[in-house]
Amino acid sequence: MNQQESFQNLLKKYLTHSISSSETEELRRLLNDPSYQKQLELIMDREFASKKYSEEEFIEIRNLVFDKIEQQGIFKTAKVIGFPGWKKLAIAVSVVFLLGFISWIILESTNKTESVPIAKKQRDVTPGSFKAKLTLADGSSIVLDSAALGELARQDNTTIILEEEQLVYKADEGSISMVYNTVSTSRGETYSLILAEGTTVYLNSASSVKFPVAFSGDERRIDITGEAYLKVAKNAAQPFIVHVNGMAVKALGTEFNINAYPDESVTKTTLIEGLVEVSIIDNPLTEIIKPGQQTTYKGNALTVVNDVNIDDVIAWKDGFFHFESADLQSILRQFSRWYDVDVQYEGVISEERYFVIMSRKSSLSSVLKALQANDINFRIEENRLIVEPR
Repeated sequence: MNQQESFQNLLKKYLTHSISSSETEELRRLLNDPSYQKQLELIMDREFASKKYSEEEFIEIRNLVFDKIEQQGIFKTAKVIGFPGWKKLAIAVSVVFLLGFISWIILESTNKTESVPIAKKQRDVTPGSFKAKLTLADGSSIVLDSAALGELARQDNTTIILEEEQLVYKADEGSISMVYNTVSTSRGETYSLILAEGTTVYLNSASSVKFPVAFSGDERRIDITGEAYLKVAKNAAQPFIVHVNGMAVKALGTEFNINAYPDESVTKTTLIEGLVEVSIIDNPLTEIIKPGQQTTYKGNALTVVNDVNIDDVIAWKDGFFHFESADLQSILRQFSRWYDVDVQYEGVISEERYFVIMSRKSSLSSVLKALQANDINFRIEENRLIVEPR
């Protein structure tokens, strides 16, 4: 028997509760090896993919699974909702526990010995999409999801090209035009673009970026509202500066996320790679942050936060909602922007803290069914999401 067969045999014994103490220790040892962790992930992928579930059955099983996790005491301060797949779940739960987890799915949930209330059928809201509006220098605008792919427009010596779900600016060599364009998203929209000097800007919902179609001088300067993730092209001779909410974020070549929504209590700048300098405009206060750090800006106070959960911050760019020990209002603010609904609370707002990982491709009703399983009722009336305790 080769090593892979031996590993699978140990898994089978674990799942059928026929494994010995020595074999359990051997299994634990193997699972410390990344190659065996990968094998386990593939086995679980195949196991779950081999079973066909309707959306309601899938949500029911998911809720039962997370109830089981909560009973195990894995999360003591946060409720768990969402089901993004094995790889994302592995962030929160140890690989060894996943063995018990998959065992429980296979042996118990398919028997449906328990049930989770499913919301009554009502109007659903589809998730947001790749869409934005481009405003040219003369004030004219183009809706990007309905325009034909290829060359879209010319702004002085710069060509604007529309690719699949992305806008690309290509300036002629030596172009020094300071003509400005703006790309903006509404609620329920997200988009990305590549500036003329190579920087990529990802826009979340209800956000905008104003920029020159070609950069000149000794710096590159843009303005942002809402939330954006930036991959800045390296150019030591021409620093990249973002103006946002009375702050200036200066970088040479780096990746960072800015969250400056008006309905959030603070403006956050989170560094992923490189080095950035964050300062308050017309104020000598400056902070330099390293990867994994974040500045928060509120009331003229600039504070550095260490050891930030990067997955939580940038999940939106990768197509997920990701919260760790988040309050209900924080979660629903993101839902409001992505599903383009207004949130209204009736009664006392829950003080529960939640662990949430779920795809932004899920419909609003799917998201709300998961919330409902955690002692929350909801109803949708036109473009309002009304939330009340159960």
